[in-house]
Parts: sequence; C-alpha cells; structure tokens
Amino acid sequence: GDERHSLHRVASRICTLPPRLANHLVSHYTWPGATVLDPFCGKGTVPLEACLLGRRGIGVDASPEAVTLTRATVRAPSLRDVEEFIVSAAKEVQMAQRDQDISTVSPDVSQFFHPETLRELLAWRQGLRGKRSDAASCVQGLLLGILHGKGSTFLSLRCSHAYSMSPTYVREYVRTHDLKADYRNVAQCLLRRARQVLADGPAPVRGRAWQASAKRLPLPDRVASLILTSPPYFSVHRYARDNWLRLWFLGFEDYREVQRNLIQTADVERY
Repeated sequence: GDERHSLHRVASRICTLPPRLANHLVSHYTWPGATVLDPFCGKGTVPLEACLLGRRGIGVDASPEAVTLTRATVRAPSLRDVEEFIVSAAKEVQMAQRDQDISTVSPDVSQFFHPETLRELLAWRQGLRGKRSDAASCVQGLLLGILHGKGSTFLSLRCSHAYSMSPTYVREYVRTHDLKADYRNVAQCLLRRARQVLADGPAPVRGRAWQASAKRLPLPDRVASLILTSPPYFSVHRYARDNWLRLWFLGFEDYREVQRNLIQTADVERY
C-alpha cells in the first residue's frame, strides 16, 4: 500500500527520492527539533519528511518550479485555509478572465488546453503573481500539479507522463488522434486536488524553501544538523525542458532561461 503522507501527492515529478527512504534517514540521523537541509530539493521530499517528523526541513533548488512545489508542501496551511483562498481568488479570477487575450499565448502552450480553461489559467497566473501567503503558495503548487496529466482533475489534454511532453510530439499526437481538450473549471479542479493533497493535514513543523544555487546557499554556516540530498542526475534528466509547461505558468516563456542555471552535463569534471 501507499504509506506516503498525502502532501507528497502535490505533483508528479520524475527522479524523486522515495519518501520512505527520506523518512528512514531523517529519523535515524537526527532528533526532533533538528534542522535538515536538502540543497537539491526537487519537489521537496526530504524537507517535507523532515517537517512531518518534527524537524525543520529546508529545501533549496535552482529551479523555480521545484521551489514552488516544495514551498507548497512544507508551508501548507490547513485544508480550510486553502479552500477559503481558492473560493475568494476564484471571484477575482472571474472578473479578470474576460480581459485575458489567449491569442498572445504560444501555440505550443495553447494546444494543451480548451480556450476557456486557458483564459482562466491566465487569470489565475496573473492573480497569484506577487501573493506571498502560505495559502497562495500552496495553491500555486497545486496548480502546477494539475497543469497536465490524465483524468478529470487535470486541466490539459490527456497527458500520460509526469513531465511536460514536447510541443512537437503533442501536436503530432493531437493531429493523428483528432484530440480536443475538454473545458475544465480551474477553481473546481483546484478544490478537488486540495482535498486529495491536504487529506492528511499539514506538517506539524513549517519548513522553508529558497530558490538559489547549491554553491551559494542563502543560509548561515552550520545551520543544519543533517544535509540529505539526491543530486542532479548528470545529463540523464533534463529538469527544465521536462518541466517547460510548469515553468511557462510561472512566467518563463522559454525554459532555457532556467536551464542555464541548472547542472546538466555529461562532463565528469564539471559535475
């Protein structure tokens, strides 16, 4: 059976550390109240397990998408707070969506969504920008998690992978199978997802998540009792390209802007 805490379900992301392994190592090498740091945190498995075990989990990653997912879980408020935020934000979105011009969106992106879903998504993207509350951060992470996937909770065409499929592949697949994206009400999908992800409640300890290079951590020396990480997979996994649609939602029109700051090399010396 799946023994993971429900917060781990915020999003699918390939190459993530198994929660049970993180749980075992954090339990074995630290004590409640200790600080655990993961300088390549990905979607935040290590810091989240630390927070669930009564430690202070800190995640750092150079990718904004990874940090968004981590912050969504290690600082998750109660389900009620998140539901209230979604209901209130949905009213603002309803006002703003009429003004969204979907013709300016790249066809690479727009082919994934029903036009009205895309209009709502643009309004949510605009509405969440600059909001710093834990509920807003949680909703932003939840949105990244439902941006693409298969099933009625996901906003896109049916996508069978945890990563954003390449636009060229999707275009060909859509043409061959004559696919059309169904309309999804973003607020309703968010509420459904929030109830799944927050079913087990928030962690007893609030963690932190920062976007930074592991070479220049935004932290004082000796802050952590344990550094536990799964470093980048050489050049096997292309973190920015494989998350290009999530990066688009966060305001990066070209994933290469982010890729330049990530370690992606087959050169052993450089790695």
